[in-house]
Formats: sequence, structure tokens, C-alpha cells
Amino acid sequence: MSRESILASVRAHKPASIDLPSAPTFGIRYEDISTQFKQAVESVGGICTEINAVEEIKPLIDQHYADAKTIFHTIGDELPIPSLSAREFSTPHDGDKLDLLITRGTLGVAENGAIWVEEKQLPQRSLFFLTQHLVLVVKASTLLHNLHEAYASLGLDHTAQPWAGFIAGPSKTADVEQCLVIGAHGSRSLLVLLET
Repeated sequence: MSRESILASVRAHKPASIDLPSAPTFGIRYEDISTQFKQAVESVGGICTEINAVEEIKPLIDQHYADAKTIFHTIGDELPIPSLSAREFSTPHDGDKLDLLITRGTLGVAENGAIWVEEKQLPQRSLFFLTQHLVLVVKASTLLHNLHEAYASLGLDHTAQPWAGFIAGPSKTADVEQCLVIGAHGSRSLLVLLET
């Protein structure tokens, strides 16, 4: 049999195409999504506090990070905290001088306390990982029950931006002799401000 006759036979006996099945909707749902989100953030080592307005951020920063000397935030002029200029971070390595980063998360996931963050809001994405302490402001209206909802909501069109990802709690690892190390691969603390 020739190659052409084999391919012709395959084409002649090819089954009819069918549409892909629709993806099932599943995943846990919570009666009180804000309470569950706060509990999840705390279960992974973070702190979660509700705020009503941006004006409530500064007293919380003074309370939790009074020793922070180098601060960068993307909240805007309404936050009266001196911030380094974005020009200070011309290379990814420049984040190593940062004590505190305050920025916004796009959405939060009640299931595990994860917060979606996007590179486009910072001069360098490395700031998420090189800062000593991280504060993420998340609107309560953006909370979703589970990761299935989060991925569906995001659409995950990777052509839209170079980098984005979930952050859940401060950085931690127990890879070596099951000894827990905080801050090994990122910030040593995470404060989540849930804006209602």
C-alpha cells in the first residue's frame, strides 16, 4: 500500500467531529465570603483587616510597620505615606532595598486566601518578592469563592500582560529538614486590607 492510499483510507473512515463538552461548574461556595477569605489569609500566615477607605491605611501601616524606612506604594496621592519614586527601581535587583511595598490586588479567593497581582502596577515585578513586607489592598467586591471562579473570571489571556500570579501569605518553605523558614523566597509578612 502506498502512503497516499493509507492516508485516503484514514480520511474516508475519519469519525465526525463533535463539539467539546462544556466545562462543569464546581468548587466550594461560602455563606460569608469575606469571613472565609479573612480566615484563609490568616491560616497561611497573613493578617487580614477590613477598611472602609484609603484614609484608614496609614494608621495600620504605623501600627504594623513602624520601623519601615524604604516604602513604595501605588495607592496614589490620597495615601499620605512618603513613597520612593518608581524611578528608583530601574532594574529587578533594585527591590532589595525595599522594606515595605503597598499595592492593590486585582481579586481575592476565599477558598485559600490567594490574591491575584499584576506586574503592570509596579515598575518591576521583582518588588513583590524582594520587599521585606507586603501590603495588598483588595476590594471586598472582587472576592470569589474558589479558584475555579477566579480562573474563569480572569480569562487568563497571557498575551494581555507579561506576568501576573497569585500570592497567598508571606513566603515560607520547610523543604530543608522540615524546618519552617519565613521569607525565604519573598516577603516576611503579608497584611491584606479588605476594602469594603
